[in-house]
Amino acid sequence: MALKNILGWQIRRIRIQKGLTVHQLSSALPPSSPLTSEEIAGIELGTRKVFDHEIMGFSQVLKVSVENLYAT
Repeated sequence: MALKNILGWQIRRIRIQKGLTVHQLSSALPPSSPLTSEEIAGIELGTRKVFDHEIMGFSQVLKVSVENLYAT
């Protein structure tokens, strides 16, 4: 059974909208939520779970509220 999340496509959409590559996003994440480019790609594809502290890191780097990451 494949893992699923509802944040992946939203993170990808916002990342692209802001002109960031997966590598740039990975490099910009705070030390409290380090992720590799491969892990971010897994999140965006819905094959990797996202943990609470990682959501906060994405919110900070992408400069959006956590609520916006859950918007559909």
